[in-house]
Amino acid sequence: MPTLNDIHAWLEDKAGHAPHDDQGVMFGDPDRPVAGVAVRSMPSPRNARATVDAGHEVLIHHEMTDTDI
Repeated sequence: MPTLNDIHAWLEDKAGHAPHDDQGVMFGDPDRPVAGVAVRSMPSPRNARATVDAGHEVLIHHEMTDTDI
């Protein structure tokens, strides 16, 4: 099973560069195996809850909001 570090490395490869200072793993253990990933535009509390309710361990998002998790 891939880890969060594996997913992060895959994303870096696709982006063609390392993450900027405000990007990357924000919470959690980067060595933890990951069975499910949700992708959302905004990291709202509602989207975080939907991610957990779906049984996913990772939420990949684009924008930051005033309600950062």
